Amino acid sequence: MTWAAREVFEPELREKYQLDKFLPPDFLKWAAKVGITGEVAKNYWASHWVLPSLTAIQELWR
Repeated sequence: MTWAAREVFEPELREKYQLDKFLPPDFLKWAAKVGITGEVAKNYWASHWVLPSLTAIQELWR
């Protein structure tokens, strides 16, 4: 569910929002050591980004 809600399966949006831009190389290495494929690890990484709430944005804008 989280992956679908956070544009993981939308290649155009994933690229537009650069969800894979800061993927640490060690993340893939350690994921592989516990049996997680590179594709799945990248999906986990892309889904970890959380947009700030409206309240948080208003607080930051002050």
